[in-house]
Amino acid sequence: MWDEVVKEASFNFANLIFGTDCFRPLDGRPFNPSQAKRFLTLFGILDEIASEVNEDGSWSDTGQRIYHRYFAGDNAQFSDSSDSEKQTLGNRLRFSHPENSQDT
Repeated sequence: MWDEVVKEASFNFANLIFGTDCFRPLDGRPFNPSQAKRFLTLFGILDEIASEVNEDGSWSDTGQRIYHRYFAGDNAQFSDSSDSEKQTLGNRLRFSHPENSQDT
Protein backbone atom coordinates (compact mmCIF):
# COMPACT_ATOMS: atom_id res chain seq x y z
CA MET A 1 0.00 0.00 0.00
CA TRP A 2 2.89 2.38 0.61
CA ASP A 3 3.82 1.69 -3.02
CA GLU A 4 0.54 3.33 -4.06
CA VAL A 5 1.39 6.43 -2.04
CA VAL A 6 4.80 6.59 -3.70
CA LYS A 7 3.20 6.27 -7.15
CA GLU A 8 0.60 8.92 -6.35
CA ALA A 9 3.22 11.32 -5.02
CA SER A 10 5.47 10.83 -8.03
CA PHE A 11 2.57 11.31 -10.45
CA ASN A 12 0.69 14.19 -8.80
CA PHE A 13 3.47 16.50 -7.63
CA ALA A 14 5.35 17.54 -10.75
CA ASN A 15 7.29 20.29 -8.94
CA LEU A 16 8.87 17.82 -6.51
CA ILE A 17 11.72 15.44 -7.19
CA PHE A 18 11.79 12.32 -5.06
CA GLY A 19 15.11 10.54 -4.65
CA THR A 20 15.08 6.86 -5.49
CA ASP A 21 15.52 5.87 -1.85
CA CYS A 22 13.58 8.63 -0.09
CA PHE A 23 10.68 6.31 0.73
CA ARG A 24 12.92 3.45 1.87
CA PRO A 25 12.27 4.17 5.59
CA LEU A 26 8.68 3.04 4.96
CA ASP A 27 9.81 -0.46 3.94
CA GLY A 28 8.50 -2.99 6.43
CA ARG A 29 6.29 -0.45 8.19
CA PRO A 30 2.58 -1.22 8.48
CA PHE A 31 0.46 0.90 6.17
CA ASN A 32 -1.43 3.66 7.95
CA PRO A 33 -4.07 5.47 5.88
CA SER A 34 -4.00 8.62 8.03
CA GLN A 35 -0.21 8.87 7.73
CA ALA A 36 -0.44 8.31 3.97
CA LYS A 37 -3.02 11.09 3.70
CA ARG A 38 -0.79 13.39 5.77
CA PHE A 39 2.22 12.69 3.54
CA LEU A 40 0.18 13.56 0.45
CA THR A 41 -1.16 16.73 2.08
CA LEU A 42 2.34 17.91 2.97
CA PHE A 43 3.67 16.98 -0.47
CA GLY A 44 0.84 19.07 -1.93
CA ILE A 45 1.92 22.11 0.08
CA LEU A 46 5.55 21.64 -0.98
CA ASP A 47 4.51 21.22 -4.61
CA GLU A 48 2.42 24.37 -4.44
CA ILE A 49 5.19 26.52 -2.97
CA ALA A 50 7.71 25.04 -5.41
CA SER A 51 5.54 26.33 -8.25
CA GLU A 52 5.76 29.86 -6.84
CA VAL A 53 9.52 30.38 -7.12
CA ASN A 54 10.63 33.24 -9.35
CA GLU A 55 13.63 32.99 -11.68
CA ASP A 56 15.82 34.79 -9.13
CA GLY A 57 14.96 32.22 -6.44
CA SER A 58 12.53 34.47 -4.55
CA TRP A 59 8.89 33.57 -4.00
CA SER A 60 5.99 35.17 -5.78
CA ASP A 61 3.34 36.95 -3.71
CA THR A 62 1.40 33.68 -3.61
CA GLY A 63 4.56 31.85 -2.53
CA GLN A 64 5.01 34.35 0.30
CA ARG A 65 1.44 33.72 1.44
CA ILE A 66 2.02 29.94 1.35
CA TYR A 67 5.23 30.39 3.33
CA HIS A 68 3.55 32.45 6.04
CA ARG A 69 0.63 30.04 6.26
CA TYR A 70 2.56 26.76 6.44
CA PHE A 71 6.18 27.55 7.35
CA ALA A 72 6.01 30.36 9.90
CA GLY A 73 4.30 31.05 13.19
CA ASP A 74 2.72 28.85 15.81
CA ASN A 75 0.68 26.82 13.31
CA ALA A 76 3.57 25.98 10.97
CA GLN A 77 3.34 22.58 9.27
CA PHE A 78 7.07 22.64 8.44
CA SER A 79 10.04 23.84 10.45
CA ASP A 80 13.71 24.41 9.88
CA SER A 81 16.41 22.98 12.09
CA SER A 82 17.78 25.30 14.74
CA ASP A 83 21.11 27.03 14.09
CA SER A 84 22.74 24.96 16.85
CA GLU A 85 21.38 21.74 15.33
CA LYS A 86 22.67 22.76 11.90
CA GLN A 87 26.09 23.46 13.39
CA THR A 88 26.17 20.24 15.41
CA LEU A 89 24.90 17.94 12.67
CA GLY A 90 26.49 19.78 9.73
CA ASN A 91 26.53 17.71 6.57
CA ARG A 92 24.21 15.03 7.98
CA LEU A 93 21.39 17.52 7.33
CA ARG A 94 22.44 17.89 3.68
CA PHE A 95 21.59 15.58 0.84
CA SER A 96 22.47 15.34 -2.81
CA HIS A 97 20.04 16.50 -5.46
CA PRO A 98 18.66 13.28 -6.96
CA GLU A 99 19.34 14.43 -10.52
CA ASN A 100 22.71 16.10 -9.93
CA SER A 101 24.98 14.49 -7.37
CA GLN A 102 27.15 17.63 -7.20
CA ASP A 103 24.32 19.78 -5.79
CA THR A 104 23.37 19.79 -2.11
